[in-house]
Amino acid sequence: KWQANEIWSRTPLLRTKFTSALVDGGVAYGLNDGILECVELDQGKRLWRQGRYGHGQVLLGEKNLVTASESGELAVVTADPSKPQVLARLPVLQGTTWNPLAVVGSQIYLRNAQEMARVDLQTDSDSL
Repeated sequence: KWQANEIWSRTPLLRTKFTSALVDGGVAYGLNDGILECVELDQGKRLWRQGRYGHGQVLLGEKNLVTASESGELAVVTADPSKPQVLARLPVLQGTTWNPLAVVGSQIYLRNAQEMARVDLQTDSDSL
């Protein structure tokens, strides 16, 4: 038998639209109305909110968040609950980009209604 109990409820947290929140340990990352946000899950406390990406997409790699902005820009941001750091930014596509992205090793595939691109992000450890 299943049972659900509300632990906390905070309306302004993790208001994702075209993407889902990403859980890593005790925190969740997501685009809250287009701004990247990190929330501590036990208490429902916002740890940080920064970077405007519009209603794009976010994936969680081993150590980093790979974000495709609504405007077609790709960003790699550290998945750090204490403070995010933008490691790379690259304009990739023209026009509105809402489609999910894919990551294979250091290669990122991104598309929208008009075009598709592959970006190879070289990393020291060859993993994002």
